[in-house]
Amino acid sequence: FLHPAPSPTCGAPAGRAMRTTPREWCAALEHPCVFINGTVISQPSSSLIGVVLGLIYLVSGYFIIKTNRERGTLWAWTAGAERETGFGDKAKERCRALYGWCMIIWGVALYFATASYQAFTYQLQCETMDSPCIDPDTMALNYDVDVNWAAILYLILQTAGHHLLVVGDAFRALRKYVKVVIYVSVFLTLGFALWCSLVTVHDFTDLYSGSLVIAGPSLIAQALLKGYVLYGPRLLVCWGVLMVSYIVYVAWDNGVDEEALYARSGVWLHANDVLHILVFPYGPLLYWASQTAEDAPPGTAFQTEDQVEKQRKEDAALTA
Repeated sequence: FLHPAPSPTCGAPAGRAMRTTPREWCAALEHPCVFINGTVISQPSSSLIGVVLGLIYLVSGYFIIKTNRERGTLWAWTAGAERETGFGDKAKERCRALYGWCMIIWGVALYFATASYQAFTYQLQCETMDSPCIDPDTMALNYDVDVNWAAILYLILQTAGHHLLVVGDAFRALRKYVKVVIYVSVFLTLGFALWCSLVTVHDFTDLYSGSLVIAGPSLIAQALLKGYVLYGPRLLVCWGVLMVSYIVYVAWDNGVDEEALYARSGVWLHANDVLHILVFPYGPLLYWASQTAEDAPPGTAFQTEDQVEKQRKEDAALTA
């Protein structure tokens, strides 16, 4: 995934300037830009939002992992390991650890995304090109937005984070099939990374759409599992925040012309910014929710620990 992006053909007439300047690039895309000591930073407000969200995710992930490490005894990190006994609510949980590492990975991924799609797009896409990165006649981009090392790292990490979340949910409520979930998640994540590394071979450059295709099954699986198992309210709140944020993002992306809004009002608010602002609470909410999340007992499926325990108590009361 560190292969350089292929240099696109320019198509510009001979004698025309062979490189797009930062100011020309900003003007053509109608994006806000700031120049600091000659360095162009694109979409500064969007970049700041991305940096803040990444920090929120990193801090949330750190505290999820930290509080989980402070609980009880160490567990064996094997998918089929027997559940520890005798520690009660003080036992560490694999699902909590995976939720925390998901937040860490997503936090790091956000910094690569911010660099690639916002703050340093010009440096990553245009600065090394000998030909114009924007066609002067059609104003079409002469580069692929997903084909640079920062974008590819972001997409791979985002995909890995999605699958960590799914594996965490499997420990939470699908323990019987957790090995299958792990194998599928590893296969899809590594397969996507390999596919991205071969972009110069297969020449399919819409890697973002490809990542959605790969992560799609995980999102559907999470929705079905949460709906069928009826998780406790805390994790459902977290999932609800994500779903509402994605719905608003899609509506804004399809219904608002951000460039026209910026030209008219001087306010730059991209669909990505709306999504990032709406998911600000997600990291702290997942920290809150993870405190009551527990691994399901081995061999169980479509049941959480509290549901199994409740059933045990009801069965004991009937036989008493």
